[in-house]
Parts: sequence; C-alpha cells; structure tokens
Amino acid sequence: VFDIHEGKTRMNTTVQHYMRLISSMFTTAVQWKYLTDNPASRVGLPKMDSAEQIVLTLEEAQTMLELLEQEPIHHRTAITVLLLTGMRREEVMGLRWRHLDFEEHLISIEKAIQYVPGMGNIEGDTKTRQSRREVKAAPMVMECLKTFQDYKRKQTAEQELEWSDNDYVFGKADGKTPVPGTLTGWFKTFIRRNNLPDIHLHDLRHTAATLMIEEQCPITAVAGTLGHATPATTTTIYAHALQRASAKTANVMQNLFEKKKIS
Repeated sequence: VFDIHEGKTRMNTTVQHYMRLISSMFTTAVQWKYLTDNPASRVGLPKMDSAEQIVLTLEEAQTMLELLEQEPIHHRTAITVLLLTGMRREEVMGLRWRHLDFEEHLISIEKAIQYVPGMGNIEGDTKTRQSRREVKAAPMVMECLKTFQDYKRKQTAEQELEWSDNDYVFGKADGKTPVPGTLTGWFKTFIRRNNLPDIHLHDLRHTAATLMIEEQCPITAVAGTLGHATPATTTTIYAHALQRASAKTANVMQNLFEKKKIS
C-alpha cells in the first residue's frame, strides 16, 4: 500500500494494524451512539506479508540474555519478556501492572500500544480477538518483572508521584503512554554493538515460537500462547520448525525402541 502523504510504501501488516485500530475506534463511536454503524467493517484488509523468518538458536538466545544483564533495566526487562513469552511488541507496551499476577505467574494481554501517523502512540485492541489472552510465564520472566516493579516503585517515590496498578509497566513514571519505537531503535543498536545476529525485534517472537515447537510443546499450546486464531495459523507460519520437530520426534522413537530391544 502506497502512502500518498509520506510518499512511501507501507507493509500490509502495518496497514492491518492501522485498520484494526481505526475499526476499534469506530466501534466505540457506535457504542456511544455517535455513529449508527462501523464504516471500517466494510473495508477489506490486505493479505499478510510473507517474509523469511530469522530466528535465534537456543545458544544465541542464551547469549543475548547474558548480555542484557549489563543493559538498562527498562530495556533489559522488555526484551526478556519478548524473548521468553513470544508476545508482540505492541502487547508488551500495552501491559499495565494490574495485568501481572506474580503469584500464579500469569500475564493478561488485553490491550496494545500502536503508533498511528498524525495521532501518535495510542492504546487500542490487540491484533485479533484471540490475541486477548492469558499467558503462563516462566518464573524467570516474572522475577525479572518483579525486580523492575521494585525499581519503578522506588523511582515513583523519589519523584514524589503516586503509584497506581493501572500505570503502564513500560511507561514513564508520570504515567505517559509508552513509545514502542524507542525500544525498536535501542534493540537495533544493542545487537550491532554486541555482534549478535542481525534480527528485528519481531524476530524474538518467531524465536520463542520456534524454540517451543522444537521442544515438542503441543501446537495448540503454542497457538494459545502466541494468540493465534487457530492452531492452523501456527502450523502455517512455523512449518519449517514443525518439520525439524518431526525429525526430532523420529529420533526419539528410534532411541526409544533401540533401548527396549537392548533390554
């Protein structure tokens, strides 16, 4: 899609994000009786862009986590959450403290922060209805978030501001909406500075999904964690990872029956 105002081409996935956000706004206008119907519901969405996935190996992901220990806590925490949960950047930016259950290790994904030209960074709905979900996070993810919360509480107190569980996790102390693009820019600098594979921030989601699949996690569980509409979506996107997992399964069966034969 060509943007006549900025004179450049937008990726179809970006256009989809904009259209869903606009549709959400129109839906609210209908609910508030400013409009009688949602005009965006009659607009077809462009097809998803197909691009080659670049993922980190387990060893590369572990190296990244080790290098992050020396980085500012704000960025370190956000990247750790992205890498270990497979959440989208916009979803992580949309997290509020009330969305975190530290006792049960659960993260509720309800909203997303998206950038819209001319409007800035605003809160909207998640990418799809299925994207609104609850994710069981690894203990190290929740520990990282708890450490960050303690840091933010101290920061808030030092600035004599009032703490609220409704504040954005990755927002500023004054409660302003997070800026997703800031994290993306920092990440580019981080990987170049540390000679890491040249990946994009969204590739951390692909990395998380690929590692889950290669470790034989049920495809339904992976789809639920990623917020895909159906397991079929996950199967289509991560076909190569599934093929590798199938090869691993064959080796497991071979070893299993070889052991049985020896015994």
